[in-house]
Amino acid sequence: RTGRYQFINSAGALVIGLPAKNIIGKTDEEIFPPATANRLMADDQTVFLGSGQQRFEAVIPLSGEARTFYSIKTPHRDQTGQIIGLVGVSRDMTDIRRAEQALRTSELKFRTLVETTRDWVWEINEQGVYTYASPRIQDILGYAPAEVIGKTPFDLMPPDEAIRVTALFGPIADAQRP
Repeated sequence: RTGRYQFINSAGALVIGLPAKNIIGKTDEEIFPPATANRLMADDQTVFLGSGQQRFEAVIPLSGEARTFYSIKTPHRDQTGQIIGLVGVSRDMTDIRRAEQALRTSELKFRTLVETTRDWVWEINEQGVYTYASPRIQDILGYAPAEVIGKTPFDLMPPDEAIRVTALFGPIADAQRP
C-alpha cells in the first residue's frame, strides 16, 4: 500500500527502460515524471478505495515517446481480507491505437469520397445483398439508402426484368466468371 514495487517482470522493466533491480522498492514518484507518477498513483488509489478490479487506459511518456497502456489492477489481500497492495498487468496498446486511428482516418476519407461523388456507389455481399448504398441512389433511382440495404438488385427490378436478368447473369455467376 505504500506504492513501492515488490516485483516487475522483465517485459515491464524493458518498457520502463530500467533494470528490474532499479525498480523494485521504488515508488512511481521515483521512476516517472511527476504528471505520470500522479496519474499512476491516482489509479492505484482508485483500486485501494474501490470494490475490486479496475481497468485503466493511460498515455505515458517513455523514452521520449507517448505510449498508450491498458492496465488491469486488482487488490492484493491478506488472509483477513485486508488490502495490502495491488497486482497490475499492463499491455502496450500504442500500435493498436495508432492502427485504429489510421482506420478511422481512412474510413472518413472513403466516406467523404463516396458520399460526395456524382455516381452511386454500392457494396454487396457474397449473396448479392446490398450492404451499403451511397446517398446518390436517391437522385438516381429514387430510393433512400436504407430502403436498399438488405435487398438484392433483383428485388429492385420489375418481376419480368428480374427473371430476364437472372437468366443472363445466373450462368456467369455460377461459373464465377467476370
